[in-house]
Amino acid sequence: MAHYAPINCCADKRCTYCGKSIVWVRTAASGSWMPVDAEPSSDGKVVIDGLGSDARAHVIAPTLFDRDEWPSDTVRRTSHFATCPKADQARRPRARKS
Repeated sequence: MAHYAPINCCADKRCTYCGKSIVWVRTAASGSWMPVDAEPSSDGKVVIDGLGSDARAHVIAPTLFDRDEWPSDTVRRTSHFATCPKADQARRPRARKS
């Protein structure tokens, strides 16, 4: 079974915009980097699977946490874009589709 509660999974940094402690982890879906609040959150929608450079963030629909398939020690976290008061300044513009 996968490990869903890594400690020191990725680089521990501080947000340039608000100073909060965050970790950077690649998303499982696209491999792009995602800032995640370092502190666990009981209502978080992000689960980090794996350790070190193999760690991947999975954004999970809240209803899926009601299922029995998640280990009881699963650590939920929140995307830092959801909690940073200056997230609009931090986001990169998305590429326009022609």
